[in-house]
Amino acid sequence: MAATTDGRLRVSAAVVVLLLAAAVGALSAAAPAEAESPSPTGKVVLRIGWLGEPDNMNPFIGWSNLVYEIYANEYLL
Repeated sequence: MAATTDGRLRVSAAVVVLLLAAAVGALSAAAPAEAESPSPTGKVVLRIGWLGEPDNMNPFIGWSNLVYEIYANEYLL
């Protein structure tokens, strides 16, 4: 009796896994493709910066989070 119950459980688990895989495959195939955005014709400028001023650029004196981010970028921490 235990052998047939284990076999049925394995078959049921395999069927559930196959159904889930089929559902995921069908949903990913049916998802609408995203339209490509048109590329800009003019010059593109990306500016990266901080909103505040660093308090001190000396690593032994600076204490703000902003300064530690600059240290990490400068000294590759």
